[in-house]
Amino acid sequence: MKPDLYIETLLHELWHLYQHVHGTLRDKHGKRFWRGVDHSKTNYDDQPWEKEAYAKEKDLVDDYFIYLSNNNLPL
Repeated sequence: MKPDLYIETLLHELWHLYQHVHGTLRDKHGKRFWRGVDHSKTNYDDQPWEKEAYAKEKDLVDDYFIYLSNNNLPL
């Protein structure tokens, strides 16, 4: 996997961790809840936590590369 894609994927998945820590995304009794609403049967493309993670990942990746650049750090 290319480093850019690895970083993008990692940040996307870390956003899911953030969602769990803040309680917006919860798994309970084999069901998945988003902001208290059961989305266990929601199609992947319609899952609100995925939509949010995809929307955030570009900003997170951009911020990460800016940070590396500003601090003269290698990828």
